[in-house]
Amino acid sequence: MSRIILLRHAQATFADGGSITDGYDQLSPLGYQQSAALAEELAESGTVFDRIVMGPAKRHRQTAEIVEALYEEAGLPWPEPQVIDALDEHQGAFVMTRALEQADLDPELAELAMDLGAGGEERMMAFFRAYRVISERWAKEELSAEVSGEESWQAFRRRVEGALERLIDESQNGETVGVFTSGGPACVGAAWVLGLDDVKAMELTWVMRNASMTELLYPFGRLVLGSFNALPRFPSPDMVTYI
Repeated sequence: MSRIILLRHAQATFADGGSITDGYDQLSPLGYQQSAALAEELAESGTVFDRIVMGPAKRHRQTAEIVEALYEEAGLPWPEPQVIDALDEHQGAFVMTRALEQADLDPELAELAMDLGAGGEERMMAFFRAYRVISERWAKEELSAEVSGEESWQAFRRRVEGALERLIDESQNGETVGVFTSGGPACVGAAWVLGLDDVKAMELTWVMRNASMTELLYPFGRLVLGSFNALPRFPSPDMVTYI
């Protein structure tokens, strides 16, 4: 049975001030631990990759490199990775930034923008609340063209679906393809298989966890969802993160 395993990158850094997108392309110390746990899970499960692809972000590459190091140590094969730009993340964080810059025009967004001024854990919770509200509006095409950015949520879905379709077309029977990417593409892959609409597809991103695994299976020419958002066996529940 052929399969694509979509591997979300481990936790990246989240700035405690300034732009909500500052520093978000470098694994955090916890992210390195999560990547090591992911590597152990894959190796111990006997997963052998026939092909490795990744998105263009640094956090994608860093997560893959940690898995690669353990595979090499264990004497397991590791194909030369291929970078596919179409597997990069969506523009949601930048849409959030632009929406919050215009928050004075919207009472709900103004309150969210005020909460984001806090630090530490409160700021993180405020980020999640703002992301849910703004991303849902983005998926419903309710934001202005200025806020929505150069690539819509719908265009992002088409981009990722096209990349996954090409991977399936290029794969041989029985191959396993590892895809190191972000939460958005992993959720789009699951939504594509399940036939979810834009809003439901977006809702999946609200629960996507770092270093998680989502499997797309295609036996007998039919695409099915084998698993979604599965975690490696972390030694502590404190290692479970979403951003």
